[in-house]
Amino acid sequence: MKEQAGTIFVFILPKRGCVDYALEMTRHLTRLRYEVYASKQSEGAFPDHTIRVKTFRNGPDFVFSSLFILPRLLLRIARQARRNQCSAFYFPTFHHWAPFFLLLAKRLGIPGIVTVHDAHSHPGEPALLQDLFQRWSVRLAAGVVFLSEYVAGQSNPAGKPIKVIPHGILSLPGLIPGERQGQKPLRLLVIGRIARYKGIDLLEQAIELLEDDLWSSLTIAGAVVDPDFHPFVHPKVHWETGWLPPERMADLLNRADVLVLPYREASQSGVLTLGIAARIPMVVTNVGGLREQLDEQCALWVEPNPESLAEGIGNLAKNPDIYHRIRQNLGENHATATWSQCAEMLEEFIFDQLRQNNHV
Repeated sequence: MKEQAGTIFVFILPKRGCVDYALEMTRHLTRLRYEVYASKQSEGAFPDHTIRVKTFRNGPDFVFSSLFILPRLLLRIARQARRNQCSAFYFPTFHHWAPFFLLLAKRLGIPGIVTVHDAHSHPGEPALLQDLFQRWSVRLAAGVVFLSEYVAGQSNPAGKPIKVIPHGILSLPGLIPGERQGQKPLRLLVIGRIARYKGIDLLEQAIELLEDDLWSSLTIAGAVVDPDFHPFVHPKVHWETGWLPPERMADLLNRADVLVLPYREASQSGVLTLGIAARIPMVVTNVGGLREQLDEQCALWVEPNPESLAEGIGNLAKNPDIYHRIRQNLGENHATATWSQCAEMLEEFIFDQLRQNNHV
């Protein structure tokens, strides 16, 4: 007999952070009925029947909105939960208001499920209150989803049901995983949010060690989230700072020969999944949970230091056979699950929590 559950309320409240991940996980749910509640500021291709709610726009607005908007929103959600026979709350990504919704879930007698992308903030990221609110969310949750064993080990929510579900492969409109020649000089690319932990300083030193004829350009593109970070100047380095629309990200990936992830530390990486989708050879530092996302032969793995980065990039430039073998292997990578597989694992985990709470 097929298990039946009430409606799951999915809360996607950030403006941009991890919204693509949240939408992919949600749209691939097949066994659970769900309603999506999204902030009016959230950007992305949301389902037609998404319910938009008012949250806060920025830090200064946080206190006012938490005092005067959040209480009314919680009352509204409570009424909707009773009316629609809600079985669980699901937060696929972090939000500062998540603990208050999880308290409401406890009051309603239903489980709250949260996904933890990072056990703690990375150096250079704006971490004001974020770590505190995330730990609070984990304590209140009935179950916790992690995207890597690495982060699960860092977080260690004692006595809490957990499930490790890998990050699915993100794609972009206009992304063309076509043939790349990979002939020197190589066009190098770093893409994604820019902060100290991303190792841009290591790459700055690495390119000084590279033979000049091995690379023609390095593009570093993404929003700078570290107030202490300052771009360096080099005649072959182009900076594109600011938020990147999906189409622009696809264009940058299409034009590059090598994607470089010079991270000092990492939980897991959405950028890495873009590299898989683009089938672009990557030079990746062996840190955090990155190894869990990619078969060993699908990237050139290096250590987080300038010498190792320079050697890795140089190997790709000097050895076209290695370059093309990695491209071929990327098409056969088995380390990353499909979104359907990820959603299936999530649904089974949610059903486990519903069974424990007698909601199926």
